[in-house]
This record gives sequence, C-alpha cells and structure tokens, in this order.
Amino acid sequence: MSEVEVVYALWKREAIKWFREPQRIIASIAQPIIWLLIFGYGLGSAVSFGQGFDYKEFIFPGIVGMSILFNGIFFGVSLIWDRQFGFLKEVLVAPVSRTSAALGKSLGGATMALFQGIIVLLISFLVGINITLSMIVQALPIMFLLSLGIVSMALVVGSYMKSMEGFQVVMTFLVMPMFLFSGAFFPFNNIPNWMNLLVHIDPITYGVDGIRNIVIGTSTFTLVESYLATAAFAILMLAVCIWRFKNIQ
Repeated sequence: MSEVEVVYALWKREAIKWFREPQRIIASIAQPIIWLLIFGYGLGSAVSFGQGFDYKEFIFPGIVGMSILFNGIFFGVSLIWDRQFGFLKEVLVAPVSRTSAALGKSLGGATMALFQGIIVLLISFLVGINITLSMIVQALPIMFLLSLGIVSMALVVGSYMKSMEGFQVVMTFLVMPMFLFSGAFFPFNNIPNWMNLLVHIDPITYGVDGIRNIVIGTSTFTLVESYLATAAFAILMLAVCIWRFKNIQ
C-alpha cells in the first residue's frame, strides 16, 4: 500500500464514522443555533452596537468558528478511543510511514470539522445574511486551515492522554479561552492592552476575523493577513502532530 493510499484509507475511515452518526451532526448544528438565539437575539437586543449592522450579524462568523473549534477539538477523543481499542497500535506497527498516519488522521478530522462549519455557514439566513457562492469559495480555504490546525492540536493533546476524562479537562481549559479571546463576541477596538495581546496571539482570532471579512465585510486584519496567520497555525500544529506520531510508543 502506497503512502497516499494510507492517508486516503484513514481519511475515509473518519468520514464513514462521521456520516454514520447523524445525531452528532444534528447536535452540532443545534448548538450554534442556540448560541445565536441567546447571544444574537438576547444579548444583541440589549447592546447598542453601532457598527452599521446588527450584533447577531457580527457574531455569526464567530459562531461558525466556534462550530469548527468545538468539533475539531472533539476529534482528539477519537485518538484515545483508537488507543483503547487497539486500532492505534495496529496503525503504528504497520509497515507504513507514521507521517502518513498523522496526515490521514488530521485530514480526516479537518474535513469533518470543515463540513460542520459549512453547514453552520449555510444557516446564515437566520441572522439575515445572504451567503453567496463567492463567499463560500473564499471562506473554504481559511475554514479548512483553521480546522486542520485545531484538529492537529487536539490530536497532539490526545496522544498524551490516557483517559477521555483527562482529555476533556485539558481541552476545556484550552478551548474556552481560545474561543472567548477570538473576538467572536466583541470588536477589538477599545479593549484593554492585556486583552489585546491575548486576542492577537490567539490563532482562532484570525480565522474568525477572516470569515467576518468575507461574510459581512468588516475586519481588523486584511484577508491576506488572516490567511497567512491561519496557514502558519495549521502548518505548525500539523508538524507537531507528525512529530508526536513518530514518537508515540
């Protein structure tokens, strides 16, 4: 079996698992809708935003990023399951490159997180945003890079964990700050310096800001800057993931 076939086989395995769990897909769609209703319509009605668009429109790209983030992070659990059921050991002892194993696993998870993000993107009509085909085409690269970076990070963390409980504790500690400091719910102007620093080093910030640039035409960074920062995050996390797979015992 060639290395490309290994990558494809592992990617296909993750795709089959995802499509065989429709309840998981439904739940993942329901969650962002709930966030939109609570924050977009609830908090938005009490906030004087004054940016030329509704608050619910402003946070919608953040909700898309949240869907990618939460689904990508959840993918790390699959590595713990693979270890407990012996599948990971079979992959690692097989006469194939561990780089291919890491790529197949990462690309599989990233594709599923991307699909979930696309589904959420398509419910933009709930907040009065008309998504065009051109917007989707522009958003796909940055959404995929964001998905790849998050999934690779989750796999790195999952490779060190022995139980799902431990993984959930660690990832909750990482996920909520990454999401809250991504600018999903607030603009970057007039925030304290310490928060501004955290916002700028948060990789999710650039994915959310890029999607916001494409969807509603406002952003802090240029689209090129968002693409480059998100690509750097994805490449770095994928490299660490490959390194980690090569060193799993």
